[in-house]
Amino acid sequence: DTRARFFAHLDNDSAYGLRLTTFATAVETGFLHVDDLATLAAGHRYRKIRRHACAAVLAHPEGDVVLDRLLSAQDTFVRSAAVGRLRHAGRGDELPRYLTDLSGRVRATACRELRAEGYDLRAHYQALCADPATVVPTAVLGLAEQGHPADAALLHPLLRHPHAGVRARALSALRMLDALPDDALPPFADDPDPGVRGTALSALRGTPCLLRELLDSSREDVRARVEVLLERNRIYRQSVCRCCPSPPPAPRRSQWANLLAEPRPEPWQPSMTRPASYDAGPGARESLPLWLRPKR
Repeated sequence: DTRARFFAHLDNDSAYGLRLTTFATAVETGFLHVDDLATLAAGHRYRKIRRHACAAVLAHPEGDVVLDRLLSAQDTFVRSAAVGRLRHAGRGDELPRYLTDLSGRVRATACRELRAEGYDLRAHYQALCADPATVVPTAVLGLAEQGHPADAALLHPLLRHPHAGVRARALSALRMLDALPDDALPPFADDPDPGVRGTALSALRGTPCLLRELLDSSREDVRARVEVLLERNRIYRQSVCRCCPSPPPAPRRSQWANLLAEPRPEPWQPSMTRPASYDAGPGARESLPLWLRPKR
């Protein structure tokens, strides 16, 4: 009954800080078993509790027993932490399978662990991308994440791959390697797949000249997305643009320079302290009250 009330408290208590404090106390006192911690790490609805539970599992002497449950978690932080624990658990031979994980965090963790063992990551990704029949989208990104511009020659043919996910990732990968110029992107805005179109338009968000050319696209979603990008970045007016020479900036003047540049009233013109009907003349200064007399 106590355990049921404890888990109900973690789910339903309105004080979020109190839930975290209660959880920390339960871990310190050994109230939670390793299975309980793995369940919380893999499936609790609150992110901080999932991640605190993951840390508690990995610090537990029996944490390696429930490692598979963490490896299948939806939370990428939990999954990445479990991948980083594989070598410690004597399961380092499983690391290559996580090089094509959907999460960039998990892929980076697997790369770090394999690089420590001297594994040739670039050759692994090149082998995955060499056969168009078996290539997967995350392998395309993984190859670009290695940061070798020479790999662009292997990625260019994948822009015409029949799988839309591979085409979209190839587009992103080539942009990561600076191997695809801005003016080569507009044709991809007419791709049959909305994911490829969205990737191309997102890459064009800093080039308003090229975006404006797509306002006449035959696809309604492309026209709507272009209008949103132009409005969001406030580039309807001639401002910064990668594809157009920007005008030279106007020289900035200080606040005092602007004040000095304003026209000043003549000494004897009407002002806020002098009636508009006042006619200045000889002896007029002496006829005014002291507080209204203009200074000489």
